[in-house]
Amino acid sequence: MTNLAVTSGNVGDALVLAIHMESTSATISSVTGGGTTWRRVVGPFADNLTLPHGDDELWGGIITTTGPSVISVSGTSSLAGVNTFLDAQEFSAGLGASTRWSVDGTSWGAQNNTWSPAVRFPTLTPSPGSVDLYFGYAWVANAGSAGTTPGFSYLMDHSANVITYNGAVSGSVSPVAAQSPWGWSDSMAILVKASL
Repeated sequence: MTNLAVTSGNVGDALVLAIHMESTSATISSVTGGGTTWRRVVGPFADNLTLPHGDDELWGGIITTTGPSVISVSGTSSLAGVNTFLDAQEFSAGLGASTRWSVDGTSWGAQNNTWSPAVRFPTLTPSPGSVDLYFGYAWVANAGSAGTTPGFSYLMDHSANVITYNGAVSGSVSPVAAQSPWGWSDSMAILVKASL
């Protein structure tokens, strides 16, 4: 699908969109909707899964308009017949409508993982003195499941891919999820910080 219905909750919250697209030629050219103006943070990143290979990207924005809307993605070429998967997650820092969100320096990453039951996310380290939000997305060959990395929450989408996040990261972290049976996976992650 290239459209995802969402309900944006609070002005000033961050909205993160993870995209996996089964195409080796098209990448994402634009994202609209969700009550925000979007920018690409990670990608385009090519995965190493068995055919079909794909493109993975993370986009983000700050919510300015609340309520129901539809996030729509467009490609650099036609996405007709291209399997496209979208996962959106909203985060609040509790600072209200004036919250400013930014990627912590160069703290983002993407990686291909070897054939394994472990689904590894990029190792990221906040800048000195910063307490950040870690958001990670993993596309898995089989059925993903939660990991046990302390402080991290795990969500599985309808295709059994894995989202993980931790809103209080102050040191280097390397979260891990799982999949069964063993298989390939790829993952992306960002560290973002909120301020007034």
